[in-house]
Amino acid sequence: MTKKSISDTLRRTCLILAGSFIMAVNLKSFVRAGGLIPGGFNGLTRLIQEISVLLWHWEPPFSVINFILNAVPVVISFKFIGKKFTGYSCLMIVVSGILTDMVPAWPV
Repeated sequence: MTKKSISDTLRRTCLILAGSFIMAVNLKSFVRAGGLIPGGFNGLTRLIQEISVLLWHWEPPFSVINFILNAVPVVISFKFIGKKFTGYSCLMIVVSGILTDMVPAWPV
């Protein structure tokens, strides 16, 4: 690897980690506090959590549901788009899921 590609990969990884943190804070502070359901798999995950609380009085972890929902698109992405893009996507999915479970909700 060249110095430029290493620095580019490191830069992208740092930006993905920062984006994951921002996304986790958004999901905990704005979405959950406002009772909102966003689009995509994050919204579907929140909907499953809300239904679970209503039916069974138990909230499953965000990360587990999100990992399960994203499993099929990750496989398709790996096959048709590429390893590097899929690796960055997996990093975002895993880190944002774990941080969403760990980050406390800050009232806005």
